[in-house]
Amino acid sequence: MSKNEVCYYSGLEPLKAVLKYEKIIDSLQAALPNHDIQGYFKRKSTLLAEANHIAIAWNGLPNKDKGSVIGLITARKYSAHKEQPEFIHISTLHIAEEKQRSILLKKLIAKIYLGISQQKKDNLPTWTAIKTFHPSVYNALLRLNQICGSGVWLYPTLDSNFPEDEEKIVERVASQIATRLEPDCIFDSTLGVIRGGGGAIGGSFWSTKPRSSHSKINLFFDERLDAKDRMLCILKLDGERGKASAMKLLTRWNS
Repeated sequence: MSKNEVCYYSGLEPLKAVLKYEKIIDSLQAALPNHDIQGYFKRKSTLLAEANHIAIAWNGLPNKDKGSVIGLITARKYSAHKEQPEFIHISTLHIAEEKQRSILLKKLIAKIYLGISQQKKDNLPTWTAIKTFHPSVYNALLRLNQICGSGVWLYPTLDSNFPEDEEKIVERVASQIATRLEPDCIFDSTLGVIRGGGGAIGGSFWSTKPRSSHSKINLFFDERLDAKDRMLCILKLDGERGKASAMKLLTRWNS
């Protein structure tokens, strides 16, 4: 077993059998001393309970006696509604400060997608949404998009590489998802930004503005977001070809 083991759990109850809720939060706070993890989960007290999928990165063995949590990603399923498609919302993502530019981010993303796939009878979700203030999250999704190529679409784009018909579809779905996630906020579909989408968290969660290793993506975020805004990233895996290429890459990231 590797030093940093990443494990999947189908909700909070299976995870609580391994580690108490309070220790999960305490471990994360210790791993992110410059972030207000305790305050975050007080403001979002139902987040873990509402998650359908959870992946945990452990420093050491994944058990209550020897392990500590250094990474967490959760996802919640939103069913199709009227003309709006089913989608997965990556509802939170935290990684130890010293690991934020490491392979661990990709491993967490891979693990939760592979767990979702197992629950969906080996089928990846077509639509995934994540609200984020962190350029590294977008960078990881962009890498998936670039490596997989045809059949995988990422919104918003750094460059205008959408065919016009596909762009209209993704923008429409992004607007629908933004309304479901943040019905009281304004969504700017030309920028992919939910104004005020950070809610009670705002920008105070970070002691310094989060950065990625990609200067163009950092600028992309700086030009679009204020402290309380969030980028709404939409990943579309289109058809069998898109899902097959994504599965191949995610399996590699998970190894």
